[in-house]
Amino acid sequence: MKHQYLNLTAFWITTSALVLAVVSGFKTWHLSTGLDVIGGFVVTLVLLLLLNHFWTKQAIYWINPASHWSGTFLPGMLLISYLIVQGSSFFSTPLALDQTQQTSLLFAGSLALLEEYQFRGILLPKLIAAGSTSLFSRRLLAVILSSIAFGISHALLFNAESLTVIFWQFLATTGMGLVLATLYLRTHSLIWPIGLHLITDFFLLASPQALLNVSTPSQIVVALIVEMILAIILLAWHFPQTLRKID
Repeated sequence: MKHQYLNLTAFWITTSALVLAVVSGFKTWHLSTGLDVIGGFVVTLVLLLLLNHFWTKQAIYWINPASHWSGTFLPGMLLISYLIVQGSSFFSTPLALDQTQQTSLLFAGSLALLEEYQFRGILLPKLIAAGSTSLFSRRLLAVILSSIAFGISHALLFNAESLTVIFWQFLATTGMGLVLATLYLRTHSLIWPIGLHLITDFFLLASPQALLNVSTPSQIVVALIVEMILAIILLAWHFPQTLRKID
């Protein structure tokens, strides 16, 4: 088991370094066109696919053809509730999509797909399989660990000069990871977390002031507590038989 965790840690460091290198490359070489974004996205995705094929060998569940209402109803309610809460801040400021923001959205969408493939598609199920306790305990631990890894990787991308700001953003991203991981386990479909990730990034980039509205320490702490409670409830709730294959 220790060897499995070390192997997954090495995979996380390698893939996160890859994504960080690509993002840094865009900033260093001032790549800002849609074509640049698509090119960087394709190259990174191919590398992640190769790493998964030759290293982790994890099956990716994009769509669950045997979806059951009890497997999607609860996460659906979670998704709607999350968007309503976040929307109170998102919609308080107008959207303004100029050419730069359109490119930023394309970049964010590409990054969202890569991150969901990396963290929820590969790392999460591998962490579940690496455990030796009860299924619920393995799921909960995997959700927490993959979310923390997600938060750390995002913290490395932040340009904030203050460590305090980076810390609070790390907590916010970790909380987001709890929601995304739970959605994937409940729906057995990577489309759900990708969709939520895309929607969140869309509003954050299309309305820059919204990022300030949803990033206050008090809101982040409350959101993190609520997200943790929801994750525990949804993971403890009965899983339809058709959704157990992901474990």
